[in-house]
Parts: sequence; structure tokens; C-alpha cells
Amino acid sequence: MILMPLNDDVVKVNDMVLDVFPGEVMEYFSFDAIHPGEVDNKSLYPTEFPNRNDDDATMPLHNLQLKIGCIVILLQNLNTMQGLCNETRLRVDLLRQYSKPQSSAKEFPVQLAFAMTIKKSQGQALNMVGLYLLNPLFTHGQLYVALSRTRISSTGIVLCDGGAN
Repeated sequence: MILMPLNDDVVKVNDMVLDVFPGEVMEYFSFDAIHPGEVDNKSLYPTEFPNRNDDDATMPLHNLQLKIGCIVILLQNLNTMQGLCNETRLRVDLLRQYSKPQSSAKEFPVQLAFAMTIKKSQGQALNMVGLYLLNPLFTHGQLYVALSRTRISSTGIVLCDGGAN
């Protein structure tokens, strides 16, 4: 797992890793409209809301790109009794085509998780952590959180950009 301070950097690294990850990319799109009856006042949501900016790592993506074998993280609780909780890491074992008008899903509450923010990593127990500091840490506590994610103390790697402090 690669840990980073900023969401923007996480999105870029996840995209770069997906590009070199073996296999064929499957694209999944969220619905493009807010359906009547789902909200009382449709004027609360601009037309662009369903196709929101995909750089926000806290929201499901409008255009989700996946490959078999890639790592994803859940962005909401799906079934807590079965352990499908917010921030659960999963591996993609199967991808299927779907027809947008025939699908009942509105969005996929997952995002790639080759990299994630240090904050989102809290509570994770990882075998190996790489800390990639393209931008400086916000507080000294972030370094502690990042390095304490590993199960074994000798499996952390820190990479810094020349300008990072």
C-alpha cells in the first residue's frame, strides 16, 4: 500500500498503477440523472452533480476503471454483518458488462486502493507500506499513523520528493 498526504496525489498514483497493472480495463459509469421521487427538490442538485469531479476521493467515481486483480476500498457500509464496511479493502476477482438502463445500481461505492491518504489508512493493518511524500505532511502525527500501519516494523519504505519537508 502506498500512503500519501493528499487526495489529488492518491488519484494520480492509483491511475498510474492501473495503467501498468496487467489486464483489460473495464469502465463503469454512474447514472447521469437524478430520478424523480429520489429527492423532494431537484433544484437542490445542479445537472453536473451526478457527474461530479472524479478527483474527490471521498465520493464514488462517475467513471470507475477497474481490472481483475486490482485492489479497491469500499466508500460506504454495504453489509456490516458480512464485513462489507466503509474502508474495507477488497480485491476485484470478476468484472461484468452491464447495461446502464437495465442496471439498478446508481454508482459503485468503491475506488482504487493501490494508494490511499494517510488519514484514510487509519485502522488498516498492512503487510507493507510505502510512504510517498510528493507534498509535505500536515503534522508529525501523520508520519506516526503512516508508519504504524504495518504489521511488521521493518516493512515500511519512505520516498520523498526533493521539495518535500
